[in-house]
Amino acid sequence: FMAKPIAVELFTRPSGSADVWRERAFDVMLDGHWVSGVFDRVVVHCSDDGMPLSASIYDFKTDHASAAEIEERYAGQMEVYRKAVCQLLSLSSDYVKSQILCVR
Repeated sequence: FMAKPIAVELFTRPSGSADVWRERAFDVMLDGHWVSGVFDRVVVHCSDDGMPLSASIYDFKTDHASAAEIEERYAGQMEVYRKAVCQLLSLSSDYVKSQILCVR
């Protein structure tokens, strides 16, 4: 996995002002429900004054399945993660993306 271009990109310091969340726990209220979780990695791109502009969520999976099966299996989880990041950073969903990374 570490030899793949996405890994090189992911583990290279982002250009510009950015915060990187690693194994960050969260608790939020979404649609009237308490939701807890742990983000594997979130890169928060910020303005020069530190305000969040956009975010990229990366979730590592070690399942024994095809990439398409893994994407389908965890689509709900990734949607919850996107909603949580939007709420935590006060960002529109247009500015939050997510990606599952298969490490097998």
